[in-house]
Amino acid sequence: MKNLRYLLLGALATPALAQDPATLKQYEQLRQGYYEFDPHAYRSFTCQIDVSSLDATVANIKQMLAPRADTLKVKDELASYSLTVDSKIGLSINNPTLDIQVLSDKGMADPAKVRQGIEETKQGFDRQVQGTDQVISGIFNGYLDTVPELSSVTHTDGGWIVKYSEGGVSATDTIQGSKIHEEAGTNGLSIVSDMEFAKVNADKLGIKTSTIHMTQGAQTAVTGITVSYQTLGSLQVPAAIVTKTTITTAGVAQTTADSTIKFQACAIKT
Repeated sequence: MKNLRYLLLGALATPALAQDPATLKQYEQLRQGYYEFDPHAYRSFTCQIDVSSLDATVANIKQMLAPRADTLKVKDELASYSLTVDSKIGLSINNPTLDIQVLSDKGMADPAKVRQGIEETKQGFDRQVQGTDQVISGIFNGYLDTVPELSSVTHTDGGWIVKYSEGGVSATDTIQGSKIHEEAGTNGLSIVSDMEFAKVNADKLGIKTSTIHMTQGAQTAVTGITVSYQTLGSLQVPAAIVTKTTITTAGVAQTTADSTIKFQACAIKT
C-alpha cells in the first residue's frame, strides 16, 4: 500500500520520465485520484491505539500468573500505545511495554528458568508490537509524501506498470483501475500483494483491502487486511485495520491470528 503513494509522487520527480510529457501528464492525472493527507489541512494529529490481539496476550499472561501474585508482578502500558502524524516530520509511534517483576524467589524450584521464561514472554510481546507497527506504518505512510527511486513507468492498454526500488528492495506494481498488484523481493523473501481501493471521500481513492503473501523457503504468511475510515477535521484517517494472518510451512497451516487495530480518541491540530 505505502509503495503506491511513493511511486505516484516520485513519478514527477524523476528526470528520465520527463522525456515523455504525454505519459507524464496522464500519470499525474492518475496520481491525483489517490487520497493523501493534505499537509495544509493540519499541523499534526494523534490517535490512541487499541489492539485486540495485544489485549488478549496481556490478559492471558495475567491470568496465567495470577496464582503467583505474591512472587510475580505484571505491569503493562497498553494505554500508552499511540501515534502522531506531523505534517512536516511524518509518522511516529509510541509503543506500549510489558514488564514482569520478580518480587520473591519463594516457591520457585528453578528461579533462573523462571526469569528466562519471563524474558521470552516479554520478547514475544515486543514482537507482536513490532508486527503491529509494521501494519500501521504501511497504511499511514501511504498517505504521506515519500519519493522512491523509479526505474520505469509504462502505460499499457491494461493500465500502468511501474518499477522502482525503496530501501534496496526492487518492486513492480501493476495498476489497473482501483486494483494494484505488487511484486517485490529481497534476500530470499518474496512479497506479492493485491490491493483494492475505494473512495474515502467524494473523489479520492484510499486502500480498502489488501492480501499480502510473504514466502521465504518453505514458509508462507498470508495476511488479509481491511481498512475503515473516520473523519478528523477535513482529513479521512483510518478508524480500524482488521487483519487475519495464516502461516503455513510446506503447505500445512500452523498458525492463524486475527486482530483488530482501532484508532481512537483522535485529536487534530490545524
